[in-house]
Amino acid sequence: MKLLLTLAFLTAALANPVPEAEAEAAPAPNRLTTEAAQGQYCKILASTLNCRYHANDKSDIITTFSKGQSIYFSCYSSGTCVSGNCAWDYAPDYDCFVSAHYTDDKCTTTSLPKCGFSKV
Repeated sequence: MKLLLTLAFLTAALANPVPEAEAEAAPAPNRLTTEAAQGQYCKILASTLNCRYHANDKSDIITTFSKGQSIYFSCYSSGTCVSGNCAWDYAPDYDCFVSAHYTDDKCTTTSLPKCGFSKV
C-alpha cells in the first residue's frame, strides 16, 4: 500500500511540475540612462560653463566645466535660448544640463536624441 501511495505521489508530482520562476523584469530606464547608447563626447567651448539642474540659466548649478573639457552628453532638451540656441545638452554623469551654444559641433539637435524627460 505504501508503495502504491508513493508511486501515485511521484506520478502526480511529475505530471504537475513546479512552474519555473518568472524572469525578473528589466528595470525601467531612468533619466540617466534612457538615451545613453546614442550620446556623444563633446568639448566645452566657454572658458567656464555652469552645468545646471534644469535646462535654463536660472537653475541651480550642479558643477562647472572648463574650456576644452570633453564631456559625455546623452541627449538634448529645449530650454532657455542662449544667442538663439534653445537646445541644452544633458550630461548624465553629472545629472545636469549645459547650453548647447557652448558645446562643439558634435553635440547638435541632429546628432543627439531628444531627451525622454523634461526639466525646464
